[in-house]
Order: sequence, then structure tokens, then C-alpha cells
Amino acid sequence: MTRGARYRLLAVVYASQFVPLAFLLYGLSAVLREREVPLERIAFVQLLALVWVVKFAWAPLVDRYGSRRLGHYRSWLLAVQTLLTVAVLALIPVDVVTDLPLLVGIGAAIALLSATHDIAADAAAVRLLAPSERGVGNGIQRAGGYLGLMVGGGGVLIIYDRLGWGVALAVLAALTALPMPTLLGWREDQVLPGVAPRLGASFRTLGSYFRQPGATRWALVVLPLYYLGIATAYPLVTPMLVDAGWPLDRIGAVSIVGGGTAAVLASLASGALLTRLGRRRTLVAFGLVTVVAIMALFPLAQGQSGTLAGLAAVALLNIAYASAGTAVYTINMDWSRPGSAGSDFTVQDSLVHLYSLLAGAAGLALAGVLGYPRTLGLSVILGLAGVAAAAWLFQQSSTPVVPVEASQRPV
Repeated sequence: MTRGARYRLLAVVYASQFVPLAFLLYGLSAVLREREVPLERIAFVQLLALVWVVKFAWAPLVDRYGSRRLGHYRSWLLAVQTLLTVAVLALIPVDVVTDLPLLVGIGAAIALLSATHDIAADAAAVRLLAPSERGVGNGIQRAGGYLGLMVGGGGVLIIYDRLGWGVALAVLAALTALPMPTLLGWREDQVLPGVAPRLGASFRTLGSYFRQPGATRWALVVLPLYYLGIATAYPLVTPMLVDAGWPLDRIGAVSIVGGGTAAVLASLASGALLTRLGRRRTLVAFGLVTVVAIMALFPLAQGQSGTLAGLAAVALLNIAYASAGTAVYTINMDWSRPGSAGSDFTVQDSLVHLYSLLAGAAGLALAGVLGYPRTLGLSVILGLAGVAAAAWLFQQSSTPVVPVEASQRPV
């Protein structure tokens, strides 16, 4: 597989897994707020994605079991992609307010499936990309993920506003199934040893990740400080736009143009920049960008932002989030050992989602009590703490082993 083919495969795989989840976490919040659901209940719906926090619990199963005929991680991706499509179709007869418990149940299933999809995708990426390719590769992955967020959180919202719930969910299901031809055409090389480790040994790798020198500091100190600021502010954007009187189709358009497109471009650019500047300097630079982006939301929080100013603020926030994420996930990949790629990467990714989702839910809840401006002020303080952590506490991992597929295949 050529380098370009590896990048294209990862882009489409990451985009597909985020389409339904993006609608649940972002598009649905606009729908619920339009129907006058309190912020506190919307915050509860956001907690669906906490499933991603505990996905480390079954990551060793994805590393341990898989079809050799279909390809180890490919078999997981094919199965989960199909189930995701079915779960989205099951949402069509559900009313978002009167059937909220049922919606939450199906949403939890979608979150579980997308988390499993992500474990297999992350493991495949660790095995596919050489260390020198990881900056650009993670930029492309993040771009694919933001494309999924753009379509699921913005595009489907526009369809809902104009054509209704049933049509919007049917389109969402079709988009979720769209990558199947690419997965069917991929022939995964054998990347696991001839004799797979016992299941107990696979689970023990979860703890052994933290025995790497510096891994605990990265995962439990630098990561939370780095993410809490922007993660607190990010979920406030859609409710702020709704409360400012923006119609849903305009919110969807801003999510696409100002959010998704900006994030896709930023992901691609930040991956190349990381390769040139190195890990630490890139972390600090992108951390400062996130602080500026949060501060740019204050006019919107006070209901004073027009369409162009709101578009600019949303674009800057997404640029900051995408750039910071590219740097973080590249470093997460550095800390992932090829023999336990799914487990190691998932431990770190679960922590990222734990920090982000709890901060996001807390931000929404605090905004309902304190108001948007004070909550954003807290986000700025947290963002500055993250910059300090990146500057003074970050420690580079040791040089990782070159992945099997990347070392044996042409570029």
C-alpha cells in the first residue's frame, strides 16, 4: 500500500465513524434547544459519549481477536460499520422529546459502536504509519474526523430543518454506510504475530502502558491540563447561537463553513507544521491559539455577535481545537507500542475523552447557572494552565519501533 493510499484509507475511516456521533452530540443539541429542552438535560445527552471514556476496557479484545481471512482490524471495521448504519436507521421513528429515554438508549449503542470502530481504526493507524509520517497522518485523520463532524453536526442539521427528522436520519444512515466500498477494497496485511497473546496478557498491557518512563506524566497531568480549557468552551457554541436567535439552517451552515471546513484545513496544516517544529513547541503554540479562540467567543456569549463575527469566532475555535488535537494524537501515537497498538492508544484516547466530555458537560451545566461569559472566563484560565503544562511538563517518548506495514510497503 502506498503512502497516499494509507492516508486516504485513514481519512475515510475516521470520517465515517464520526458522522452519526456528531449528529448526536452537536446537531441534536440544536434540535433539543430549539424545542426548549433545558441546558441541563442537553448536558445529560452529551454524557452519551462517556462510553468512549471506558473503551479501554474492551480494547484488548480488539487487539486479541479478529479474522485472519478478512484482515484483523479490517474485520472489526466492516462489522461495526454495518451495525452503526442499522442503529442510525433505528432512530427514524423516535421523537426527540417524548421518546428521549429511547433516543438515549439507541444513542448509547451508537456511541459504543463508534468507540469500538475507533479502537480498530487507531490500531490500524499505529501499524500503518511510520514515525516520520505521524504528523501528516494524524492531520489527515483529524481532517477526516472533522469532515464527519461537519457533515453529521452541520449538514444533517440543515436537512432536518428543511425536510424533517425522517429524511435527515435516512441521509445520516446513507452517509454512515458510504465508506463500505473502501473497506471492502482494502486488503489488510498480516500485522499480528503468528501466535496471538493470551487474553489475560492482552489485558495486562493496559497497565503496562503506564510503566513506560514519562507516560504517566503525559496521560494524567499534561493531557487534562491541556484539554480542559477548550473542552469547557466548545459545547457552548451551539446553545449560544440558538439563544442569540440564529435559525437552525444558519447554525448548520456556520458549522460547515466556519467550523468543519476551517478544522479540516487546520488539521492538514498543523500536521505538516508539527513535523517541522517538533512536539513541544507545537503543543505550546497551539495551546496559545486555543486561549485566543476562547476569548473570541465573549461577544457571542453576550449576544452581540453578527453573522460574520460569529462565523469568524466559530472558525477560530475549530482551528484551535483541530490543531491542538493533531498535536495530542500524534504524541499519543508515539506512546503506543506496535505490539499493543489498540490498547495503548485507546488508554490515552479514553483519558482525552474523559477530560473533554466531563469538562464539556460541566461547562453546559455551569452556563445554565453562571451564564456564558463567566463560564468562558473559567475556560480561559484553564487554557493558560494547559499552555504552562505543555511548556514545562511535557516529556518526549522514546523513539518508537517502525510499524510493520509502513516499513515493508512502498511510499
